[in-house]
Order: sequence, then structure tokens, then C-alpha cells
Amino acid sequence: MTDADLAALENWQRGVAPNRLDPDVRYRRDPAFRMLVDMLISQLRQNTYTPTELREAVILAAVIHESTVIRPLIMELRADDGR
Repeated sequence: MTDADLAALENWQRGVAPNRLDPDVRYRRDPAFRMLVDMLISQLRQNTYTPTELREAVILAAVIHESTVIRPLIMELRADDGR
């Protein structure tokens, strides 16, 4: 077992979420993450996109996602002090 595997096991035992593991550990343990990484590698090997284009596309996807997710707004009510 590698040091990364031991660290991942310790994180898991402490309740650390899988998406907080090192990417190389997630690649070995998470089939969905591995499929995503393999798809990106395939695009690079086929010279479809450059690493910069893939990075920009992922950032844009995250920005679009964040801009469309509705989150509750929590406001604190305070008593009016007469000012």
C-alpha cells in the first residue's frame, strides 16, 4: 500500500468526503472520476483539444453551473434601534 493509499484510508476513517482525496487516489478508487479523466485523456491523445482548451472548458462549465444553481438567501433580522 502506497503512502497516498494510507492517507486516503486515514481520511476515509475520519469521514473525509471522497472528493477531498488526492486526484490520483480518486482516479484509482472512483470509477466515475476515472471515466471522466480517461475521457479527457482520450481528447488530448486525439488532438481534439489542447490542455489549455480543456481547462478553459471545465472552468466555463463550472461557472455556468454555479450561475444557474439557486441557493437560499438567509438574512438576519435585527430590531430597529430608532436611527
